Amino acid sequence: MSVTRSVADSVNSETFWKCVPQTDWPDFIDITSLILEITAIILNAFTGYLLLQLKEGNLIVIVLLRTVIFNSVIDAIIKFISDIVPFKANSSIAVLNYILCVVWDSRFLFWLFNTFAVSGLALFSIDRALSLLNKDSFRFVPAESRLRTYQISIYLYGLFLTIPQVISVNLENGTCTCAPTTINVPVLALVYAHVFIRYFLLVVLQGGVLCICAGAVIKWVKQTPVKQQLDELNSLHFDILSTAELKRREGSRSWKTPSLCIIPIALFYVTNFGFDAGYQFISGVGLTTYVIGGKIQRIGTLLLIVFSNTVPIILLFMLPAALLVLGFDINLKEYADTFQGINLELVEKIPFKDFFEIAKKLLGSQDPITQAVRAFKLFDADYSGKISFQELRQATR
Repeated sequence: MSVTRSVADSVNSETFWKCVPQTDWPDFIDITSLILEITAIILNAFTGYLLLQLKEGNLIVIVLLRTVIFNSVIDAIIKFISDIVPFKANSSIAVLNYILCVVWDSRFLFWLFNTFAVSGLALFSIDRALSLLNKDSFRFVPAESRLRTYQISIYLYGLFLTIPQVISVNLENGTCTCAPTTINVPVLALVYAHVFIRYFLLVVLQGGVLCICAGAVIKWVKQTPVKQQLDELNSLHFDILSTAELKRREGSRSWKTPSLCIIPIALFYVTNFGFDAGYQFISGVGLTTYVIGGKIQRIGTLLLIVFSNTVPIILLFMLPAALLVLGFDINLKEYADTFQGINLELVEKIPFKDFFEIAKKLLGSQDPITQAVRAFKLFDADYSGKISFQELRQATR
């Protein structure tokens, strides 16, 4: 008997994680997470819709941003479902139960789309930095296959980092539970390797890459004369840009250039992703135990959801195309000066065809029709086809 016990102990070892059931659902963390998950779904879905409407600009940039946003939508939906259904799902079909256990209870899906999104962010930042600094010699992939290579890299890299999650659950005897306190040593060694590699790649490497790219953008802004600054994010638009529109966007340079969005994204990434990955790392080195379902682990998840909200907000307020849709990218002084010379009653409605005359003075562009239609749509909130002079005046205040 003693020999058998000795052999068993030699092939098993204690894990650095455990699972605890949550008995006080929903608490403050749960409620906050649910609210932020809903806002993350809405913000990312809206941003994704705008990105789908883009017709002009660098295709690689557009596709990378779409990859980030659409994977963030799926990630937020998965986290939302996980929070509103905190109990385990079971069916009468054993195979289905195994599949659910491997892809859901192991938190494989929980991390998969999240990893896809942040990997896309890293490649987006690298592409922006290399483009701004004109360092094409550092690109190891020809332009014609660059987008395909980026996409393949994102999904293979994400799978590589996430697949080891499936061994964190116990499938013995047809059950699906958190892995036992002791586990086969070779399997445990693989789990340890996954934790350390994941921490290095997600926090140290990707966080470092984002920070370096942010520094590269700052360097570019400081060293490049304003008139020579060409940021491709300024050329993203829903229509073919007119001469007047291009001229108006010249103001989105220097410290207003949209590629500076990498800076806040990098800061939020390092702090928010570093928390959960750091918690796993210090648990792996034996300083504590990673408690799945515990408060610290749930706070780490909450920070990930905060990041999922942060990225679309940053993009919406730093990309000129998005600002135009939101109504923030308007020269109000230009409007106010024009309205002073218009003699209309406050309650009078302006038909669409008559609005062109105002728009010509309003924008003074070489393409007044296109600009007038765009300006009219900004103020015609209820899609009535008419807007009042009062509404136009209100926009200048």
